[in-house]
Amino acid sequence: MMFPISTAAIRKVDTLSGPTSGERIMLHTREIIKKIWDAQGYGNLAVWGDGTTLVIAPGESPLQDGKPPLAIFKPIPLVAGFSLLGLATHNADLLQHIEKTIREAGGEIVRD
Repeated sequence: MMFPISTAAIRKVDTLSGPTSGERIMLHTREIIKKIWDAQGYGNLAVWGDGTTLVIAPGESPLQDGKPPLAIFKPIPLVAGFSLLGLATHNADLLQHIEKTIREAGGEIVRD
């Protein structure tokens, strides 16, 4: 007997880093790349300045607390060419692209 397979939309909200009292929020380049890697096949990755991420449908522009994301990354063009996540997280061009995108949007990011 075969059962129908349901493919409900999956939306995952995650936080990359959270502030402690008085600490500035910093995004981490390699953590964002890991989230982009995980989003492959599910949608694009929206990243907010507080470290929150959300996998979104292509063309969607979500708001969080009334604020748009700093950046929306398309996983396939960014990481699909890498056979292993470790290769993506250590690729100088990809690291620079992520950092430049976040900084140009007004966010703070560090390479961890």
